[in-house]
Amino acid sequence: MPIRPFRSMLCAAAALGATALSPLSGPALADQATAGALKDYKDWVIGCDNARACVAIGMTSDDSSLSGYLRIARDGAADAAPDVAFVVYPPDDATAKPKAPAVRLSLDAHKEGGLPTGTLPLAESGDLYRLALSPDAVPELLAALRSAKKITLDLYDGNKKLSSQVISLAGSSAALLQMDDTQKRIGTVTALVKKGTAGAETIPPVPALPVVTSLPVSEMTAPLPKAPKTAAKPSSDCMDGTEPYVAFSLPNGASLWGACASTGAYNFAYDFRLFVDGKPGQKWNAIVPGMKRGGDGDDPTWLWNAYVDDDSKTLNSAFKGRGLGDCGDFTEWAFDGKGFVALTYQAMDNCRGVMIDDWPVLYRAQKG
Repeated sequence: MPIRPFRSMLCAAAALGATALSPLSGPALADQATAGALKDYKDWVIGCDNARACVAIGMTSDDSSLSGYLRIARDGAADAAPDVAFVVYPPDDATAKPKAPAVRLSLDAHKEGGLPTGTLPLAESGDLYRLALSPDAVPELLAALRSAKKITLDLYDGNKKLSSQVISLAGSSAALLQMDDTQKRIGTVTALVKKGTAGAETIPPVPALPVVTSLPVSEMTAPLPKAPKTAAKPSSDCMDGTEPYVAFSLPNGASLWGACASTGAYNFAYDFRLFVDGKPGQKWNAIVPGMKRGGDGDDPTWLWNAYVDDDSKTLNSAFKGRGLGDCGDFTEWAFDGKGFVALTYQAMDNCRGVMIDDWPVLYRAQKG
């Protein structure tokens, strides 16, 4: 189930370029990097970031069910090897976790290549299970993808079969060719799909990541002080019981205030104003470089489900395409003393069970 009707900004083309940044957006990054875009190829999706690191994901063709998926990731450096993992869902009717989770992999009719045989142990990955494919097995898998139509994942608990899950391979060759193209590998010995004789040294170096300052952000705890006069006003569109304001403390007496703008079952939007250097509240206007400002029905001053990460002390915002959290977008924001800039942006536009840790990263910056 694509989520574009919920958030058109997920697939905003990077070719639009970054617009001029406001005082809230910190140093101009438009000349350094812009976000990549998600691209769908039948049952596969691929996204690459501004340093040419790419993630391609193969999913079930049945978008009404939760099923396992195949994730192929590769950094943009010339000598980077693909990282391949299968993710398996527990059975819907499971009353207890498998004691010895394992998987058997099988392909339908294919002309060449193959997959590891036998029962392969799985590692827990949150509520799911993961199998990291050995690097030695990756070439055989890539060869099989050229003619196979599907991969079946049979989940076992010891010798007991619990479920079967199917990954569609429709679109896999096109997605991996897109990865080769983005990473400048076509015609080289490193390509996944369209190999050639050119050496890895012909691949250009990856672009440097933008460097940004990141000062600590902390959430103000209730009861909040009285909101500043120039903060936004809470909307009547918010559900009863929703906190009218959220607020964050910033270094040197600065603060960030959000007034409730819209609420739903699992998404909460707040209209933000920044208070810095003694100035009246400035509207939130930071964007991910290369992304258009706002989506369908979105006010660009809104952040969705904003919170502070306890470890990084950065401000995060995350929009859920549905309650499970298997689609939407996630942004990590850094405060540089004057305003906010994007550190990381991830997105997934298909609601087919892919969890956030596996979503393609479309933009990265580096803390200075």
